[in-house]
Amino acid sequence: MVDLQPWEEELGQKINELFWKYFDLTEDPDGWNRRWIIERDVDWRAVQGQAIDENLADLLESFFAVESWLPDFASQGLAFYRQLLGLSNNHVNWSYEELKHGRLLELVLTRSGMRTPDQVKEFRLSLWRTAWVAPFNTARQMLCYSAFQESVTNRNYLRLRQVALDQGAQAVAEGLGLLARDEAVHHAFFRDVVKMYLEYDEVGTAQDLLHVARNFRMPAQHLIPDASQRIRALARNKIVGKRQIRDESLTPTIRAVGFRDIEELLSVAGASPGSGDQQALDDPKDVT
Repeated sequence: MVDLQPWEEELGQKINELFWKYFDLTEDPDGWNRRWIIERDVDWRAVQGQAIDENLADLLESFFAVESWLPDFASQGLAFYRQLLGLSNNHVNWSYEELKHGRLLELVLTRSGMRTPDQVKEFRLSLWRTAWVAPFNTARQMLCYSAFQESVTNRNYLRLRQVALDQGAQAVAEGLGLLARDEAVHHAFFRDVVKMYLEYDEVGTAQDLLHVARNFRMPAQHLIPDASQRIRALARNKIVGKRQIRDESLTPTIRAVGFRDIEELLSVAGASPGSGDQQALDDPKDVT
């Protein structure tokens, strides 16, 4: 038997209603109409004819690597979210959408001719020899993490899209735009769920939000082969950086869930504005 507290049943139902609102808008032709199909909605003939240099290919490969740990993201996430109906339903749908992201990146690499199927196979096997472990210990902390992480990923894909545009790979850029749009909606859902948690436990949720912001880093970056070299390439192409993470994702998300600024978050969480908490937010742990 699953031991559910009354507040968990109530919150789970509210989140479930939120999930179906997002789901229906995703599939509604007159709503967001966000259901794209890999073979239909990417111009693969154009991908085959566009120049993709080794720099862009390496960047695409790095993004593909992170998406390849989806089995770990899916299984561990569902273990956290099983208690709440809306969260578990969302995680199943989220996993499906993320599965398409990895597949699109794989096909861009192979159909552009920058990687052979055998090279992709060997690369994937090297990834699967390691496992991703969730960076936080509770469902609420993982929700805070997801709200931050999906925002960063959205920005990363938009910048990767710009790299493709700058070298004339229009069809590749259009495919990356589909991924960026998905990540933006994922961020919005997790943001709205964190806002719900704040209604039930403002102080505890603020403490979790602060803890996650202080210890934030992107998933699986430490597991990618040649991680330091790939991180330098991401920074060199201005796809991601510490200030970008802070200014475009951490701080805006903190405001979006209902805090006026970081100082108010520190106050509600019971942390001193002059403590190391402020410094940690000003200097996130990792660049990707």
